[in-house]
Amino acid sequence: MRTQVNVTDLRGTFPSRRRQSKQNKREARAGLAFVLPAFTMIALFVLLPSVGAILLSATKWYLVGKPSFVGMQNYNSILIDPAFRQALLVTFQVAIGVAIPGSLLALIFGLLLIRVGRGVSIYQTIFYLPLVIPSIVSSIIWGAMYVGNGVINSFFGDNIRWLANPTWALFAILILMVWTNVGYYTILVYAGLQDLPQEVLEASSVDGANYWQRFRYITFPLIRPILLFVIVIATTDALTLFVQPYLLTQGGPSGATQTLSLYIYKTAFAFTDIGKASAMAVVLLIVAISFAIIQFRVLRSSDD
Repeated sequence: MRTQVNVTDLRGTFPSRRRQSKQNKREARAGLAFVLPAFTMIALFVLLPSVGAILLSATKWYLVGKPSFVGMQNYNSILIDPAFRQALLVTFQVAIGVAIPGSLLALIFGLLLIRVGRGVSIYQTIFYLPLVIPSIVSSIIWGAMYVGNGVINSFFGDNIRWLANPTWALFAILILMVWTNVGYYTILVYAGLQDLPQEVLEASSVDGANYWQRFRYITFPLIRPILLFVIVIATTDALTLFVQPYLLTQGGPSGATQTLSLYIYKTAFAFTDIGKASAMAVVLLIVAISFAIIQFRVLRSSDD
């Protein structure tokens, strides 16, 4: 016997399309309200300055009078500028010299922290402490340690001119940068190691895999996205390095520590060539975007 179902009786059981549409609009407005403050900050402090730099890069302006349009002249001048090429090279050297050692040390320290039982929070605080210290303070402290009769030379019994020798000056800044940021990178790696499936590691140990085999075939492939993220963060920070070389060496000796950010600052405020400085800033922006694209592609390929 068939049961007759009245459609009018089921009309109030399911929400109507109009009610569902109103709910979706209400959720969309709520989401927009949450996103709007962050988007406003990005628009004011990232998008507008970027657009302004792009516009000024096509002008000749010395902070007085009106900017005059010169087209691609500023870009042509920086391409033949040896100081710009040297600053770009130093920036890449800093990126590599901070990213690779910092990532390796973070991996080593993270593996050591994961084996610590009680008191791991104390070690985490110790590792993270250099990042809490303001960059100006840490630069002054390390500058005092690098002088001829400072702590470092006294400890090694040598008299290396750390900040006056072109060979050692960049290396001295790299040591400072790795010391400052390795704690942050270590915390990231440690957090990734904590999320590893312990049952997989225990099963491999039962099957007879030693520590190196577990690290090579299980631990490292699983935390590779974290390591890639650390490398990208380190290289991105190096692209905008300014405080440490400005306070310690002012870009010297002979431009050995003059990063692109420092050269942009000098061009804009020492030589008041705003157009040329803006062109270099646009180049720096393109380099940063290129690193971001590489990040997305590498992370996407690692997840496939």
